[in-house]
Amino acid sequence: MKKQGLINTKRKKRYICLDLEMCELTSKQRKAVKGMRCEVIQIGAVMLDENLNCISQFSSFVKPEYGQISKTISLLTGITPETVEHADSFTTAFYKLICWAGNDDITTFCWSDSDYSQLWDEIYIKAKNHDEYRNFLKTFVDLQAIFGRLLKSEHSISLDTALKYCHLKFNGQRHSAIFDAFNTARILFKLNKIGKIGNEWTYIASYTESEMSKRYSKLNSLDKDYTSSFASFISPDVLEKFGYSRKEAENLESEKKIETQSASNKTKIPILKLFDCSRYGINVSDWLKFSVRMRFVGDLKISKPVDFLAG
Repeated sequence: MKKQGLINTKRKKRYICLDLEMCELTSKQRKAVKGMRCEVIQIGAVMLDENLNCISQFSSFVKPEYGQISKTISLLTGITPETVEHADSFTTAFYKLICWAGNDDITTFCWSDSDYSQLWDEIYIKAKNHDEYRNFLKTFVDLQAIFGRLLKSEHSISLDTALKYCHLKFNGQRHSAIFDAFNTARILFKLNKIGKIGNEWTYIASYTESEMSKRYSKLNSLDKDYTSSFASFISPDVLEKFGYSRKEAENLESEKKIETQSASNKTKIPILKLFDCSRYGINVSDWLKFSVRMRFVGDLKISKPVDFLAG
């Protein structure tokens, strides 16, 4: 007797690159909502197939429940209070993201683990009983950390700098979640092409020190990370108003100090001043090898129309 054909239930491999934009909470609001320092106001993500072709996108504005969109954030992101007035709540937007991601074999890349930590915080406060939300976070991988290890960097490398090292120009509007996600995907594509991205991942959930991610109780994950989508490009004075201590805020300026010290150090070879890799503590020869390889690698291909690139 001939066997009946079975439905192919094998899950396809999919890669997602994700980014968030956030607004701050006032000091009074932080006291009322302990553990939360900011709220998501935009989620952007792009999906890549098994060959790292861009096949789909997800973009959603999110209406904050507690925080306010300041003029500073509006200027940086282009998102105003009016933009999110009729937007989805965080719970609804995140549910739509999960539905969009589907049931395939997903690995989600983000630039640093700060977006991961932010999502843990908001899920705990706004969607505590949704285990499927936390399960999605188990797919997160820190691409910034991978990039730093490849170049043996002593300091975190910004998305803009990583693009430059990959011989790429930023595509789209800076500080827009969907465009930041797409540009992260372009870096992922190039790293894969030179054989620096394998099939084994170190997922953030496996090593995070966030108490919330371990016990769903103490909200302290943001206390150890200051590279969030908005914190990475505003001044210590403004960050201090957002609740960061002066010392923490000043840490964000450390790279600039390192660059200044390197430039003034007379023992440095003068030509090194031409290479800003020295500000990250990257060996020039390592940087040159990486740069040369990246020079001959093409850019990310789009196998299906992607709306945000149409304009």
